[in-house]
Amino acid sequence: AADGYLRDASAAPGPSAGRSPSVARANESRYLFGPQTDPALSKTLSSYRPPACGGAWCAPEHLAASFGVGGAGSGVSFHTHGSGFGEVLRGRKRWLLYPPGPAPPGHAPDLPAAAWVRDVLPSLRAAKRPAHDCVLAPGELLYFPRDWWHATLNLDAHTVFMSSFASDNVVEEATEWR
Repeated sequence: AADGYLRDASAAPGPSAGRSPSVARANESRYLFGPQTDPALSKTLSSYRPPACGGAWCAPEHLAASFGVGGAGSGVSFHTHGSGFGEVLRGRKRWLLYPPGPAPPGHAPDLPAAAWVRDVLPSLRAAKRPAHDCVLAPGELLYFPRDWWHATLNLDAHTVFMSSFASDNVVEEATEWR
């Protein structure tokens, strides 16, 4: 299923037509979101096993999944949301993470992750660099906590990945009664 989606996404016209290369790849990763009752997502997810973490908050029925594919240099600029997992199925994906708080240095919502890595990161003192800067390869998984700033950068021609978003409401409900 992933290979079929990869083939279809690669053939689709990209949003970068007429834009300069420095901004053309800002958000060219393609994602398949939706409830698991969506036929296309259900087919893709049928062979996928979500991460096992041992808590109700990340049980399969409490996870919202997205499937994505992106080319080298594409990715997502810094943003925050609830907790979850990022897993690479093919290719490599770089993750840059900052703890909750003010936006990362040089943050601009439309600044491509590749431009931030190229133009901003080299100028930062050690204390201002991301708390975590890592590269995931196929089969590797990263947990990101709620409200952590993160940007991703796809490093290979075809990077295929899954993101599983945990139900932070279940975490809150579980800790309220303690």
